[in-house]
Amino acid sequence: MASRAGLGTDGREARTRPAVNGDLLVGVGVIVVRGDDVLFGLRRDAHGAGSWSFPGGHVEGDEGVEACALRELCEEVGLEGANPRVVAESEDEFPEGLRYRTLFVRVDWAGGEPVVHEPAKCSQWGWFSWDDPPQPLFLPVASLRASGFRPSAAAATSGVVEAIHVAAAAGEPVREVEVARAQAGVGLEGDRYTLGRGHYSPDLRLSRDLTLIEAEVIEGLARDQGIQLAPGETRRNVTTRGVRLNHLVGRRFWIGESSARAHAYASPAST
Repeated sequence: MASRAGLGTDGREARTRPAVNGDLLVGVGVIVVRGDDVLFGLRRDAHGAGSWSFPGGHVEGDEGVEACALRELCEEVGLEGANPRVVAESEDEFPEGLRYRTLFVRVDWAGGEPVVHEPAKCSQWGWFSWDDPPQPLFLPVASLRASGFRPSAAAATSGVVEAIHVAAAAGEPVREVEVARAQAGVGLEGDRYTLGRGHYSPDLRLSRDLTLIEAEVIEGLARDQGIQLAPGETRRNVTTRGVRLNHLVGRRFWIGESSARAHAYASPAST
């Protein structure tokens, strides 16, 4: 359900070696946040066995840190995350002589329950309060907590939905609605693209399930270019405030109770 509310990216054995920075190994830890709880797993492998840690691993090939975090989360736990972003790091020396720089990526829980997909690495997963975590903690996690880090303080940039508009067909007037039901992979109920009546509906190469625009962009057009647009005249479904939409491309985020993924920029055109 989209509404005027808050707007909030298999056990394989063959793995690449961890990235090395000088004599420092580089790892990735995934902080999965669900409300006030964080996901912890009990490690079984020799490195940190018997301690509680986050999902995580090492960057493979040319992938980025955030992409690594989402991949590891899926492989180890079977979960998808939203809004991945690097929020902290630690440097630790383990008793066996390994030195690690760990990059911590915070992601928002996007539904589902954790499953042990790599039993050789982790025996169980569970949700725990950050203020009362299971013990003992894996060294990098213990260092992160000792630093005063709080997952709530690293919450994703959020904004608000100022307006929702739908139109029955291409070229027909838009109307503002207080609440719109989102259909997965289709769009908003009552909108032209959900009904197959949009300007681009015949072109299956393009997706217009949901379009968004920043209120600040509309105001900038009026201020800098003298172009005055009435509410809904942009013919975008959702008008937001307080969040940079371009930064969401390639990421999963929430609009009210609906989860969405931004696929591409939408240039001004007939819709």
